[in-house]
Amino acid sequence: MPEISRQTHGETQGVFRCDRKDAGILGLLLVLFAITRLVWAHENISAVTYWEDEYRWTAAQELLRAPAHSLFEYQADHYQGGPLVMILTIAGLFGVFGASPLVLKSAAVLFGGLTLTLLYGVARVGFGRPTAILAAISYLVGPPLVAVSGLFVMGSHGESIVFSLLQLLIFYRLLSASERTPRTWFAFGLVSGLGLWFCYTSGLSLAACGLTFLVVERVPPGRELRAAFLGGLVGLIPWLAYNVERSFVGLGRIGEVFGWSRAPDIWVEQSAAAKVVQLVFRDWPGGLLLPFPTTWPESGMSIALVVFALPLAAALGAAVIRVLYSSLELRSAAPSAVLARRELVFLVYGALWLLFFLGSRFTIDPYKGIHEYRLFLPAAVLVLIPMARSAALGLSHEGWVKAVSAVGAACVLLLSSVGTVAAVSRTTNVVVFQRQFGNMVRGLLLHRKYERNLGEAVRVAEEIPSLPSHFAVYRGIGWGVAYGYEKTGDWEPVVAAVELVPKSRQRAFRSGIRWAARAGRMQINSRMKKGIPRADSETLLERFKALTAYVGARPSRRRAAGRGASSAAEPIESRAP
Repeated sequence: MPEISRQTHGETQGVFRCDRKDAGILGLLLVLFAITRLVWAHENISAVTYWEDEYRWTAAQELLRAPAHSLFEYQADHYQGGPLVMILTIAGLFGVFGASPLVLKSAAVLFGGLTLTLLYGVARVGFGRPTAILAAISYLVGPPLVAVSGLFVMGSHGESIVFSLLQLLIFYRLLSASERTPRTWFAFGLVSGLGLWFCYTSGLSLAACGLTFLVVERVPPGRELRAAFLGGLVGLIPWLAYNVERSFVGLGRIGEVFGWSRAPDIWVEQSAAAKVVQLVFRDWPGGLLLPFPTTWPESGMSIALVVFALPLAAALGAAVIRVLYSSLELRSAAPSAVLARRELVFLVYGALWLLFFLGSRFTIDPYKGIHEYRLFLPAAVLVLIPMARSAALGLSHEGWVKAVSAVGAACVLLLSSVGTVAAVSRTTNVVVFQRQFGNMVRGLLLHRKYERNLGEAVRVAEEIPSLPSHFAVYRGIGWGVAYGYEKTGDWEPVVAAVELVPKSRQRAFRSGIRWAARAGRMQINSRMKKGIPRADSETLLERFKALTAYVGARPSRRRAAGRGASSAAEPIESRAP
C-alpha cells in the first residue's frame, strides 16, 4: 500500500502522531467550521432550529434566573442526560455572553468543533494525515444531514459522536500491547459510561470496540477488565443518581425501541426486508444529501443522488475489501494488519448499526423532516473515516486510479456543499425562541416523560411560579395529550388527563389540545395540496375534528364526544405510512 511505504520508521509500526503541521491544519479547519456555522445561524436561524431547541432556550434562562425544579428535573426525558448537558452548556454561555439565539447556537458549534477535532485525531492517529484531512473536510462541508443537525442543541444522537470518537482514540491505544494498561482500560470505561448516560446510541461504538478487540486480541486479564468496569461505573454515576430515585425508569427506552413496551413515538409496523430496500435506495443517499422535502425536478434529484451515492458505495466497498484481504493476518504484527485492525472496528460498527436499525421499531417518513434521520447521525460521521481512507489511498496511486478517486471525492464534496448551502438557505416562516412557546414545548416533553403517570407531570408543572409560564406548560401538556390521541386513537388517556388536570388549569390545557388539533389539520391539508398525502390522512382529520369538538363541549357532553371519536378508526400504528 503506497500510504504505508512512505511512512517513517515509527509509522510502519502503525503509530501516527500529530505534530505542529496537524495543529495548523486543524486550527484552520476549526476556524472555517465556526465561521460558517455562526453565519448560518445569524442569517437564517429558523432553518437550523428544531422545535425542542425552544425548551433548551427557556430552561437555560430559568436556571440562571430562578430554577423552578431540582437540576435533574430539567432532563428532557428519562433515558439520556445529553439534553441536560446542553442546557447547562447554554446556561454557562448565557451567563458569560448574555442570552441570545446566536449564543445558544454557539453551544452546538462547541460540540461540533469538538467532534471535528476528534474526527481529525482518530483518522490521523489511525491512518495518517491525508485520511484525516479528507475526513475533516467532509465533515466541514456536510453532508447536509450532519451539517444542519449539528446546529440543533439536542444533546442526543448527534452530540454522542464525541463519546464514540473518544472511545476509538482510547481503543487504538488498547490495540498496542505497550499501552494496554489498567489506566487506559479505566479511561475507556469512564468515557463509555459517560457516553451511555449522555445518549444510549454510544453503546453501539462501545460494542463495536469490544467485539473487534475479541476478534484481534486475546481476552483481557482480570485486572484490566476490573479497571474498565470501575471506569464505566464511575462514568455512570450521573445515570445512577437519576435512576436510583426513579426505580431505574431510564432502562425503559430499550424496551420501547424494540417493541417490548409501548412508546410515545409514532412508529409503524415495517418488515426488515422493507427497511433494507428503503435504506439502500432512499434513506442513506436521500437522508444524507436531501433530508428535506425538495422542489427539485425528480430527474435532477435522481441524478444527484446517484452521483453522490456511487462514490460512497465504492469507498465503503474498498474498505470492506481491505479488511477481508488482511483477515488472515489480523493478529500479526505486519503494518497492513495493524491498519486493518483499526479499520475493522468501523465495519463492525456498521454491521451492529444495521442490526439495531432492522431489529428496532425505528421507521423513516422523510416528509416529517430532518429529525427523522437522527439515528443516522453517528454512523454518518464515523463512516467518513474509512471512506476518507479509501479516497486517500486512491489519490496516492498514479494513472486512472488517481483520476477516478479524485473525481469521486470531488463529486461527494461538491454535492455535499451544494446540498448544505441549499438546506441552510431554505425559506421558513417560523419565529423561533419565544419564551412562552419554549414552555409549551416543556409541557409536551413533560407529557411524554410522564405519560404513564401524568400526575407527575402535573406535580412538576405546579412547581413553576410564573403564571404565564405555568399556563404555557399546561398548554404543552394538552399538546402532548392530543399527540397521544393522534397516534393511537385511544380516548381513555384523554379523558383521564382532563379529569386529572386542576380546574383552574383546564382552560390552558384545553387550548393546548385545540392548538395541536388545528396545527395537525393544517399540516395534513398542506401535504394533500402538495400531492403527498399520508395513507391515514382521513383518519387523522377525523381525530383532529373529534378533539376540537371534545374540548369545546360542555363537561357533561365530553364523554359522548370521546366515545364517538374512539370508534372513528383503527390506531395509526397498525397502518402503513
